[in-house]
Amino acid sequence: MNWTENEIRWGEKVSQLTGGAHFIINTADNGHGPLLNPHPVKQGNEDLCNPPGRGAGPPTTTSTGHSAVDAFMWVHVPGMSSGKCNGGTPPGTFWLARALTEARNANARLGPHYPSRPY
Repeated sequence: MNWTENEIRWGEKVSQLTGGAHFIINTADNGHGPLLNPHPVKQGNEDLCNPPGRGAGPPTTTSTGHSAVDAFMWVHVPGMSSGKCNGGTPPGTFWLARALTEARNANARLGPHYPSRPY
């Protein structure tokens, strides 16, 4: 639940440290980036447990536009619960309501400064 562009930057840093290793990015729930907490010192930087309003990110493709990024992939099924928080089902189980929300909010943009690309 990060912006895809942030994952690309991180992966490129790791790639430089590992002799140019290639990588893939899980974009299954990157469509709206992270849900930042209002009090990061007390709550952590972002809500990682079924944050509301998220969406599926860029669909699986090998056309990433980045030489070290071999693919954007949905590594897990959209709708997979992170745990019993925010109304969720047990961790790792399919949650239909979340899947429908992620489908409704699906967006292929790479970050907040890119144009919206709903699909």
